[in-house]
This record gives sequence, C-alpha cells and structure tokens, in this order.
Amino acid sequence: MGVAPVGEDLTGRIPPYTWDADVRIFHLTSQAGEATVEARTAKNELRKMPAAINGDYVAAGATLMINNDGDNYLDAFVSGNQSSATVDSIPDDAQVELAYLYWSGWFANGTTIWGPDACADFSNWTRSSTPGNQTRVPTADGDISGTWNTAPCWDDVDETSPDDGNYMAGTTDSGGYKLFTFSPFTIPAGATVMNLTVYVRAKDVSSGTNNIRPSIKVNGTRYNTTATSVNPSTSFTTYSYAYSSNPNTGSPWTAEDVNGTGTCPLQQFGVYSSDLNPDIQVSMVYAQVNYEEAGWTISSGRFQGHYSGGSDAYRYLTKTVSTDLSAYATGAVYVYWDQYESGTLEATDGLDFQFSADGGSTWSGLITAFRDDLSTSAFSYAIPPTYLTAGFKMRFYLQGFGDSGEYCYIDNIKLTSLMPDTSVVFKINGEQVYLDGDGLATQGAVEVTAGRSSAMPNAEVAGSFSYACRLEVTKLLKAFSDEGAEGNHTGNATYTVGNVNATVNNDWSYAAWSILIIYSSAESYGHQLYLYDVFSYAGEDGNVDFDHDGQPGGTIGGFIVPDPIAAEVDAAKLSCFVGEGDNAYTGDYLRFNGTSLSNAQSPSNNVWNSNSPGLTQAGIDIDTFSISWASGLLEPGDTSAQIDMPTGNDSWNLVYTIISFRSETSTGGAITYLLEL
Repeated sequence: MGVAPVGEDLTGRIPPYTWDADVRIFHLTSQAGEATVEARTAKNELRKMPAAINGDYVAAGATLMINNDGDNYLDAFVSGNQSSATVDSIPDDAQVELAYLYWSGWFANGTTIWGPDACADFSNWTRSSTPGNQTRVPTADGDISGTWNTAPCWDDVDETSPDDGNYMAGTTDSGGYKLFTFSPFTIPAGATVMNLTVYVRAKDVSSGTNNIRPSIKVNGTRYNTTATSVNPSTSFTTYSYAYSSNPNTGSPWTAEDVNGTGTCPLQQFGVYSSDLNPDIQVSMVYAQVNYEEAGWTISSGRFQGHYSGGSDAYRYLTKTVSTDLSAYATGAVYVYWDQYESGTLEATDGLDFQFSADGGSTWSGLITAFRDDLSTSAFSYAIPPTYLTAGFKMRFYLQGFGDSGEYCYIDNIKLTSLMPDTSVVFKINGEQVYLDGDGLATQGAVEVTAGRSSAMPNAEVAGSFSYACRLEVTKLLKAFSDEGAEGNHTGNATYTVGNVNATVNNDWSYAAWSILIIYSSAESYGHQLYLYDVFSYAGEDGNVDFDHDGQPGGTIGGFIVPDPIAAEVDAAKLSCFVGEGDNAYTGDYLRFNGTSLSNAQSPSNNVWNSNSPGLTQAGIDIDTFSISWASGLLEPGDTSAQIDMPTGNDSWNLVYTIISFRSETSTGGAITYLLEL
C-alpha cells in the first residue's frame, strides 16, 4: 500500500512524492567455456514512485447542517452542533498508518480590512499625470437675444489679453444673451477634464445695478443661469466661471463632449444678462479647458484606464497609503475588485497588478487579472503570505489599451480577511481527544487545531467564502481507536466532530467533516493509493483540475493492475469529500476512463447531491465509488487511468479525492536460475 500524497497541501503547494522501493528485474548471463549460467534477479532501487503493499483506506464523516423546512437551503445546525460516524470495516489485524481529519464550511462574509473604495476619486491612489489646457476664442456669432452692438460682435471680443478699445455693448434693459461659435477643442482621448472656464471682461457705461455672467450651450440647450452673476463696475474687469461638470449630464466633462464629438457636446459660449440697464460693454470673451493627461481617470464613478502614449508611468495606479496586514499572517487575505472593459481588445490588452511588502520600495512581479475581451466580472486574488506585512501596498498596471475606444474599468476595491474556523471538538468513542503541546495523544476538553487550512472566495455571493481545514490525527487513532486481537489499534471507532462554525440558511450554506484512515493489513490485497487535497472550487460547466496540473480532470499513473483474485469484485475505488453539492441541480458527473460512476445515493448525472451511502443525514457528499473488474474499466497490466469531474449547472467545493487501485506488491531477491551445459 504505497501512498502518493499528491497535492495534499491545503495551502496550494504541490508537495513531493513519497520515496519507496522499486523492484527492477535484471537478466544476468555468465559463460565459461561451454557452460552458460543465466540468472534473473530483482534489485531494490529508490525512485519517486510509491510501491504497493497490503492495505487500503476508509473514508467516513457527516454533515453538521440540515434542512428543516424542505427548501434547498441548509437552515440549521444538527443538534448540539456535533455529528458522528462509525467506522467498523477495517480488518481486525490492521494497523493505522496515516489518518487525516478534515472539516469544511461556508461563511456569508469575510472581515473587511480596507475599503471598499468606490473609485469615485483618487483620494486613496497615486497616478502620474501631466496638466494641460487649451483656449478658444469666438470665430463667429451664435445664438442671440436682445440687442448687442455692433454686429458682427465676435471680432470685438476674440481676445485672451485685454483690448478694451474694441467691445460690444448690450443695450436691452430687460437683458439678453450673446453666444459665439469657436474652433473645436482637441483634448486628448482619455484625459481628465478638470473644468471648462469661460472668461468675460466687462464694465458698466455708467453707475447702476445690473448683472452679467458667462453662458454656454450644450447639446442644444443654453445654460444662461448656471454661472454666478456679477455687477460690473465702471472700469473694465475680467470675470470668470469654471464649469466643473457638464450641465447637460450633471457629470464631469468628457474629452469627447468638450471636443464636440460626444453625445452631449459643447457647442457655444458667451454672455448672459437679465438686466442691461445701464448698458454693459464687453471687450473679451474666451473659453479655456483645463485637463490632466494620464493613464487613469474617473468615468461614471469608477477608475478608467487608457494609454494614449507618453511616460510608461501613466500605466500605473498605486495605492497611496500602506495597510497593515501583519495581524493576518496566519489567515487568508484576499483583494477584490470589479473589472470591466470596452472596445475591441486584443490579446495584448489587459490588466495586471503587483504587491509590495515594504511600502512600495520593491514590488512583486506582474500578476495577470485579465487579457483580451472580458464581460463584467468580480475578481479576487489571495495575497501571498510574503506580503502580509505592515507595509502592504498594491498597484495596477495597464497592458495595451492604446487604441481608440479601448478602456479598462475598475470599481469597488477592498481587502478582506477570510478566516477559517481552525479549531473543533474531536471525539473518539465518545471521549474528547487532542494533541498536547508535545504532540502527544491526550484525552480532555480541548479542541483540536488545524495543521493546514485554506479559504476561497465565492464569486457568486459577493464577500462570501468557503474554507477547508486538515489535521493529521494518526497519533490519536493509534492511541484511542478500537483495539484488535493483538493489541493493535485498527482505526475502527465512532468518531464525533463538533463546534464547526459556518453560516446557515443560504443556498451556499454547508458545514461538514470527514475522517480519512489509511491502514495496513495482511488480510488486504495490494493497493496503490493517491490522495489529492488541495481545496478546489468547481464552477459551472467546468471540469475541476483536482490534481492541479493545469489540465481539466486528472490522469493517475504509477500503479500496475494485477490479475484479479478469485471472488474479488473491485479493481479500484475512489472517495470524494465535496461541499455544497445540490440535489436540485443535475448534470454533475464523476467519470472514470470516460464512464460515469454512481452509487446507491448518487445517480450518475447528479453525483454531488448532498446524499451519500452510510450517512445518517443528508447535507454533504462523502461518496465512495467502486470500479468493478466486470466493468472492464481496468484491465490487468493497466498503469494509468483518467478521472474527470464535469460540473454541469452545479457548483461545489472539492476538499479531497482519494483513489485506491489494486496493484502488484513488490519483493526483492533472486527469482529464477537456469544452468545450461
């Protein structure tokens, strides 16, 4: 029984294989005169492949949540938040070789550490930008009401420096407006327009009370009263008003609207008065647009990225102030944001990001968030432990996005801690047990603490996450499980787990546990075992990469299928601990060499249905599936098998998969001799 703990690290690392003995067959020939001696011998050699010996595994467990009202939700914990499972199938001569306790659940919310940043301004972020401005003077008369002398008026006011010898005069006592057309602005695409400022230089012809103010026309509408009015003196004075927003939309100006090419374009600017008594003379009218050219701007209350050229620094958007993550070094911290794009992107267009552990002095390599066209999506990423420091920062980097109409959008950025419940009650045959400070098996009212844990955000429910924990409990089973005839501890016992925290009454709710016992026994045939327990999410219409080799499903190899033994039924079996499988959603399969498997509680088209043989209550999948010799899925001499887990409409979490193949056991030494004379 060789155990290959492939992917067993819940932190996501792939650990090394175990080392075991391999047997190689050598054909030796020696000749002396007419005599020839041949020998076939087996030589033990260490290699990275486990060898099979006699033994097998048992998987058991139970749900900690149940459905009380008949809907699809697990809406309550089991009584006392404890559940039990009995293992009694291990042979009496068995010895526990390895045992793992797993528990898993779902929380509706993590703990927000920073944010969410609504991305309506850059108060938390630093970007590189270059300020700019453009000025336009009147080039022709536009809209008019009242009397303004002398037509045409535009050439009397088309200055940006005072020339008070030329002016137009408004003479209608009840007031009026005089607007002008102009040469279009050419603000760079993607630039942030700070404001449109209209300047007016005017004076009264005599003392009195009257008023004048700038006016603009946008998208066919004149905005005569938006600007603040002034009561001019009898000396020429320059007045101005800054339009920080487009009055037609109520939103900040876009470069396109200022340039006259947008959907709500600026069309004219000039002056307005509701009282021209005494007459008012105007010697100068012009408009200036103030803008910033940068890779990152604000659009519709979110960050907008577009690179129009210039410094590469324009591509960066950097968190300004460090966030202290040092207190979260033992937990999972994720960064979240919503991301969008517009335009027709290429494979070179995308968004990257980086982390810093020292306040921005040094940075990680670029990490890809997306490439090419993307629908609206929520994005999350686990911050590596290296960056869980007091000096945590992050920054974004635009890749591409240089063509017209190509924009990247980011919104709702936050840092969240996903803290699993890492301690639980564990009982063997009704007695609570734990490992003391020296790692010794002890009885007493102390909870056990996970040796490894992992957490994953659930994209379908914003802010929620699932978690899985694992603890090696071999010493506890060797001390407290049922004894065999020779005083050996077999692993048979009633196991109880409790006080697992999770959120109830949601479509994603679940909490459960499982114990996995690997044993050796002379009564068992040779088996090769493969364990995969990197916590994995299986989304809709996928095929979970349970062995984490970058390909859907997994190919298992390294065993040698022997000839079946008389009365032997099964050539292999596999067990899975799956959280949040739904009975209501069909189309999820477990396929072995292309054939869908099933058992008494799990039909082939709905294997992850929160029902499993041997479990006293529904609510979790701890399913074992047998591959019989009669099925023909394994034949003597086979050395590999393909396993696939297509998801269909369901989504679920895979805590572990363990696979047991019947395999030849290895022995060493001389096998045959042949002496020829």
